[in-house]
Amino acid sequence: MPRNGTLTILWAIGDSDEFDDVHAERGAGSIEVRTGTSEETETTPVYTMHMALIALGVGLAFSSYLPIRLKGRFPKRRWFKLHIYLAPIAIGGVILGVTAAYFMVAELSDGHLRAPHPYGGVLALATTLVVLALGLTFLRSKELKGKVRRPHILAGYLALILLLIVSVSGLLRLLELGWL
Repeated sequence: MPRNGTLTILWAIGDSDEFDDVHAERGAGSIEVRTGTSEETETTPVYTMHMALIALGVGLAFSSYLPIRLKGRFPKRRWFKLHIYLAPIAIGGVILGVTAAYFMVAELSDGHLRAPHPYGGVLALATTLVVLALGLTFLRSKELKGKVRRPHILAGYLALILLLIVSVSGLLRLLELGWL
């Protein structure tokens, strides 16, 4: 018998013994032993924040790419300014999304990087940081402009492709788990 008369219960159940399914349903509850009344609270999954931040980052990454492809439709060099302003915000969204994923996994399970999706996410994040570093080098160094431009463009394409693949794989995983 608990000293305060309230028994607290934690649970986590899933459809199978698979790593990702174990914590599909989780929550907490308490039973007042003296009166028999109970109260239940469910935890809110952090994946919605992860998904929203990644969607913001990926959307802004593609939005920062579009002005470059459509630069003839912009007056003077406004396409370049739009690219310069949108790209770091996009990378910030990706960084915050990956940070939310880290906390999501820490809340739901006991290990990180246990599936292909997070490995792709880390690779996409690293690639976007390389793109940012090359872009900043392009802006700051007159001597390296010619040497940095092409790698910046190629790394940018790679980052966009990786972000798209990882985002789709995450959505497919949520569909598979029935969380979406």
